[in-house]
Amino acid sequence: HDLVARVRELLASILPGCRCEPFGSWPAGLSAFDGDVDLAAAGDRLSLDALAAQLRTEGWAAHVEHVSRARVPVVTFQDRRSQLWCDVGMATDDGRSTRSFLERYTQKYPNFR
Repeated sequence: HDLVARVRELLASILPGCRCEPFGSWPAGLSAFDGDVDLAAAGDRLSLDALAAQLRTEGWAAHVEHVSRARVPVVTFQDRRSQLWCDVGMATDDGRSTRSFLERYTQKYPNFR
């Protein structure tokens, strides 16, 4: 998706070598048509503050907020092009495990979608 590509490009401009992968219901094909996109970013010295600041200056993200006091801190925003909401958080093993489980489950039980 174009949104994922733009977030990856932005993260790479902030911190070369940073990785960003979708997880949750969206990449598994289980989200609603207007569901949000969850992204997990990983990289040494990655700052969600820096990401939020850069998103505010880019112009293609609206309603940018860094929710730093949440159990899992995220930067949340709405993409002006697609109108999709996006949450970017730090990569964790839990997120990767959930994605893997959903992919395996939907392959085994296609009607689950």
